[in-house]
Amino acid sequence: MKSRSAVLLAFLALVSCNASRALADWSYSITRDPVSIAADNDGSGGISLAFDGGGAGVTTPINALVLSTFGSNTDESNPDVLTNKEYSMTVHIADASNGLSGELTFTGVFDGTMTKNSFNVDHDFTSDTVQKLVLGGHTYTATVAYLAPDAPSTGTNGAVTLTIAVSDTPDDGNGGGNGGGTQTAPEPSSLLLASLTIPALVALRRRRAENAEA
Repeated sequence: MKSRSAVLLAFLALVSCNASRALADWSYSITRDPVSIAADNDGSGGISLAFDGGGAGVTTPINALVLSTFGSNTDESNPDVLTNKEYSMTVHIADASNGLSGELTFTGVFDGTMTKNSFNVDHDFTSDTVQKLVLGGHTYTATVAYLAPDAPSTGTNGAVTLTIAVSDTPDDGNGGGNGGGTQTAPEPSSLLLASLTIPALVALRRRRAENAEA
């Protein structure tokens, strides 16, 4: 009975340890440049880039930038033109569990035409859409995606969405993270748990066999 209790206590301790490692206490904030994108040649239309103010870390997608079209009072015979209009969005991440922080920057470009009733503007990311930031024992993987807005007359906004996933940083063998991906090899704690559990199971089976013979 004592051996079974010891194994159970060791298991609970290891689960608690692993859970505390996986749950990072972190926060984020976002900046963007420019605030809005105007059409060429002082045209009447453009795109406003409102940003999420940030806060406590979440792993569900957020609308990091809300894209709303504005102003254009033109028609199809004389549309507003946006030619290679660039923007950037910087995500600042702070890990409260180790005091480290860092930034990831995403960039994109708009190109096309718009009127009060149409929005024919292409968008392309000019940076990687998936980027990683290693802060001590945690790796933050940020992924962005684009949702197009509609014409000013519709009032339908678009967005640059942001999803941040947090994982433990793999050990590079020198006591630090190597900055790549999530761990796939067994952790030392898992090996320790196995070494404790297997002998206990063998002992338990032997005891049952002895009781059955008796």
